[in-house]
Formats: sequence, C-alpha cells, structure tokens
Amino acid sequence: SEGELVKALPFFELALEANEEIVQFWLSFILTLIKLERFDDAQDALKSAYQKGLVDDKLENLNNILNERLKTVKSPSKLDQAISYRERGDLDTAIEILEENTLLEDYKSSELAVLSHCYLLKDNLEKAVFYQSLANQKPEKNPLVLWNQIRIYLKEKNFEKALFSAREANKTFPQNSEGLAILGASLRANKELDESLNCLNRAL
Repeated sequence: SEGELVKALPFFELALEANEEIVQFWLSFILTLIKLERFDDAQDALKSAYQKGLVDDKLENLNNILNERLKTVKSPSKLDQAISYRERGDLDTAIEILEENTLLEDYKSSELAVLSHCYLLKDNLEKAVFYQSLANQKPEKNPLVLWNQIRIYLKEKNFEKALFSAREANKTFPQNSEGLAILGASLRANKELDESLNCLNRAL
C-alpha cells in the first residue's frame, strides 16, 4: 500500500547513508519513489547513483521506466498555469503564457476570459474588453466568460447590467463560489448590502 511505501523510504535512505555502493539499495529506493509518483525525487536519486559511478542493467531499466512514466504525466495546461500565476498576483507571467505563440482564432473562450481578467486587474480596460469580446463570440458556454463579463460591467460602472447578468449567470451555474462572489460584488455595487453579505458568505 502507499502507506507502507512511505514508511519504507526512511529505511532505504538509512541504508544508502550506511553504504552507497550497494546497487540494490538504490534500486529499492528509486522504485519506491516511482511507485509513489515522486518522479522528480526518483530522477535526482538516479542521477546520484550514476554520479557515484554505479553501473547496472537494472538501474538502466528503472531509468527507462521513469522516462516512460514521465511521458504519461499530464503537464498543466496553459490555462491552468496562467490561472495559477494570476492567483499569485504575477499577472505579467500569466499574460505571457496565454499570449505566447497563439493565434487569436486558436484561443479557447476560457483562455480569452482569463487573459481579459488579467488585463482588467492591470487596469488596462481596452485590452480587457478586446479579449472579452472575442470570448463572447465563441460558441461554448463557459462560466469564466460570464464572470469576467460581469467584472467588466462593474469596472465600467454599469452596475444594473452587472447585477442582472450576475443573477442570470448564477441560474445557469448555481453554487459556484466564483459566481457567488461576483454576484455579491454586483449586489454591493447596487447597495443591496444584506443580500450581498449573504452571497459572499456562501462563496467562502
């Protein structure tokens, strides 16, 4: 089980500290790391074994297994990476990831919405509106597009339209924390403070 594998790691580490020349210790340690999907650690361990001059067919086999596993690991999408940077406040990197080598017609609506939101956070309303308009033209229904359009309405001080759109969006995508937060902000902008507070509490 995973728990047993985790418990075994310190024993392999102690064995390696006692004698780094025994290939079997390295094999057991690296194989356990691979089973736990700690691929970066497994790569580091393999590198250490090779640096110590250890040569063994089984080590090479583990290296091949690790490389195959790494090919199947899903790397984060451009969108996931951009959202992660946006949430950390690194808007320039988020924008760079989304704008890099992408033709306008190849964007997904969600990517356009996040790109628009990043520009909105940078107070570049012109670019925010530009990318949002492209997102709105895409056929797929996506909550990120709806939420960001409402953010733009709020930025433009079109508070009534923001509130109407937020209510409609929350009917389409109910119990969505981001949607509830935006509805709360729209209610607050329209001075409906009690309902706004209720929405924001539900979003948490």
